[in-house]
Amino acid sequence: MLAYKINDDGLALELYVLDNHPQIEVDGDLIDDPNYISEPIPNNIFVSDEYPAKWTGEEWVATGVPPEPQPHEPTVEERLEQTEELLQAVTMAFTEYVFTQGTSDDS
Repeated sequence: MLAYKINDDGLALELYVLDNHPQIEVDGDLIDDPNYISEPIPNNIFVSDEYPAKWTGEEWVATGVPPEPQPHEPTVEERLEQTEELLQAVTMAFTEYVFTQGTSDDS
């Protein structure tokens, strides 16, 4: 059985693989430990180290929202490669222009 251990605030701490649901003694009786939740966290709930899922007593809820995707900033190496490719394309275009101008028949 898989079960999430939660803290006193209901936040998921760790996932455990257990043979049986942990038990605690309350007033001389053994009951299932309420700090272990076997209900799986739904896939539509954002979970991260900073924002763990929270058990409300009935369901899992998110404690945060997924971060907005950040645009990729090119590295110095990527920018250098792009510059070299552009320089090579300009050089080839200029060379082609110079040679085609010298061979044109205007007479």
